Amino acid sequence: MASFAETGDPEDAARASLGSDEGAGNLHDDFRTALEKNADIQPSKIGKLIAHVPTPNLKKAITKNLKRPERKDRENIKGKVIDGKHEQYVLTLGMMMGIRQTLLSQANDIDADTAAAAPRPEALAVGDFLECRKYVFPPKGSSTTPPHSLAHTFKFKDYAPEAFSRIRDIFDVRKTDYITSICGTQYFLNFISNSKSQQYFFYSHDGKFLIKTQTQEEVKFLRRMLPAYYAHLKKHPGSLMTRYLGMSRIKFYHLRRKVRFVVMHSVHPTPLHVHRTYD
Repeated sequence: MASFAETGDPEDAARASLGSDEGAGNLHDDFRTALEKNADIQPSKIGKLIAHVPTPNLKKAITKNLKRPERKDRENIKGKVIDGKHEQYVLTLGMMMGIRQTLLSQANDIDADTAAAAPRPEALAVGDFLECRKYVFPPKGSSTTPPHSLAHTFKFKDYAPEAFSRIRDIFDVRKTDYITSICGTQYFLNFISNSKSQQYFFYSHDGKFLIKTQTQEEVKFLRRMLPAYYAHLKKHPGSLMTRYLGMSRIKFYHLRRKVRFVVMHSVHPTPLHVHRTYD
């Protein structure tokens, strides 16, 4: 597939990226406008993805030594711990492994670019919003992914990793916190919601981050609005808009199932006791 750098047409690149896998079809004009007219996005040549994320230690498979969250770490978070007996255990474990691998891949890119003395571009290119990174996780591991205890191979796709890395920087999300909270050694919490969308909600063990599954239409919409969303946050870093920190998809062949999800900042992580919450 020709990249934006090769064709020079952001709409063609976007359609190829979205349409081939997500069935997006024709893009709306507002997406093209956001890509072409955003002053902070320059249609420069797309090089390697760069992100300031320290390399996590993946010597041990993520499935080893997982712990139940301590009660003091989740005093204000009501939800069931997703351990090995939970029906969503396989799904959440795959999410954790996939996110860790994307962060490791970004860290490796930094090492390569640092060795080559390549500076991090100040502005994002159109391709940074269109990029999708794919990983395959066989149980025995591969040259790029760690081994795991799940019985089947699964695939993981990460959307716009560099763009979301910059967004996390804008929101002052520390890389170490992001790694240890979402894909460390403790389980997710199942958040019970009365949402009519019938999507799943999970908290990180410490309640700092919320993971929500998405429909295919929601993924398309967020990808279309991402350039304008990023530009707005650059100008207004203190914005009260929902804080989207990452978006991915996981695919289980044996279940014939694709699950798309987004990572968000929790709106009320606090060490203080919360007496009442409203949804």
